[in-house]
Amino acid sequence: MDPSFGTTPSINHFYVQKFNTLAKQSSEHQDPLYRLFAREGEIGRKLLYNVRKDLASVVQVCLGELKQTNHLRTLMSALTKGKLLLFHQDMKNR
Repeated sequence: MDPSFGTTPSINHFYVQKFNTLAKQSSEHQDPLYRLFAREGEIGRKLLYNVRKDLASVVQVCLGELKQTNHLRTLMSALTKGKLLLFHQDMKNR
């Protein structure tokens, strides 16, 4: 196995580190467009958190520091086959 494989900082540059949050508006002046972007930003933050957590778990499994779960086994199978979109849709439906 490649000695640099376990260095998670090497994969950190592939995704955004932090999302900027929108400034809060008063509840009586909530613009529909603002609410749309606030929801999308929250969904993006949750997705980024899940992707980071899953990638870190996959690296730990590959290094032998974490036991495989069914979720991680399915994720690693989808990663090797290049079927991440299908994996995401399957997990969303469960």
